[in-house]
Amino acid sequence: LIDGQTTLESMLRLANIQTKTAIKKLRESSIKENEILLAWKEINESETIIENLIQIGENSRRYSTKGGHFKRKALICNFNDKAISNSDEAKFDFAKNSIETSLKAYQKACDFVSDEQRDYYAIINWSTLETIYHFYGGDRKVTLKNVRKKIELIRPTTEDQKEHGSFWFHILPAALEIHDLLYKERSTSERKLMMKNIIKIYKKNWSKGGSHRKAENILGQIEFLIGILSKRLDFSVTKIDESRIENIVKTLKELRYQLNIIF
Repeated sequence: LIDGQTTLESMLRLANIQTKTAIKKLRESSIKENEILLAWKEINESETIIENLIQIGENSRRYSTKGGHFKRKALICNFNDKAISNSDEAKFDFAKNSIETSLKAYQKACDFVSDEQRDYYAIINWSTLETIYHFYGGDRKVTLKNVRKKIELIRPTTEDQKEHGSFWFHILPAALEIHDLLYKERSTSERKLMMKNIIKIYKKNWSKGGSHRKAENILGQIEFLIGILSKRLDFSVTKIDESRIENIVKTLKELRYQLNIIF
C-alpha cells in the first residue's frame, strides 16, 4: 500500500491510468527527451504495481488490467522513433512479445471466472490477440483452436439479450462481429454486411447506456486494431497475407468513421 487509505483496487486503477497517460504522451511527435524517459518510467512503474498486486492475489480483474497494459504497450512500436528508437527487427520483436504477454494475461483472466460469470470481454480480447499474434508469426494453433470454442459458448441468444440488462452485454454481438472480422478471410460483401450489423447494434443500444467513457473504450479497441495491424504491414521480417490485413484495416477505418458519428 502507498498509505493507509489506499486500497488495492485504487492502486490497480492508478496503474491503468498511468499507463494510458504515459503511452498517450509517447505518441506525441514533439515529445522531449526528458519526457520520454519519464513516460517509460511511469510505464515500468505501472507494470510493477500490476505484477505486485497479482502476487498478492490473483483474480480476473488484475490479469485483465495486465492484458490491457501490454496491449497498449505493443502499440509503442507504431510511434515515432523518439519513443522507441530501434531497428525494425527489434520493434517487431517488441510488438510480438507485448502481444504474447497480453494474450496470456487475458487467458489467465478467463481462468478465474465460472461458467455462470464469464468475463466475456476477456475472452474476446484473448481470442483477438491470438489472431494478431498469428499475424506476427506466433505459433499457438492449439490454444487458438481452444479459445475459438470459448467464443462460440459466449455468443448470446435472443433470450439472453432479453434477460440481461447490461449495456455491455447488449453490445456484445457487435464486439463479437469485430472479433470475427479478423480471424477468418472475408469477402467484400461479407465485410460490408458485418460492418452494417455492428453499426446497427450500436445505434440500437447507444441511447440505453452509451457514454463518453464507453465510446472511448470501444473506439480505443478499434484504434488498437488499426494501429497494430497497420504496423504489421510495415514490417518485412516475415511473410504475411498483406491483402487480408489491408482489407481488415480498411473496414476498421470505415467502422471508426461511422461510430464517431453515432457517439
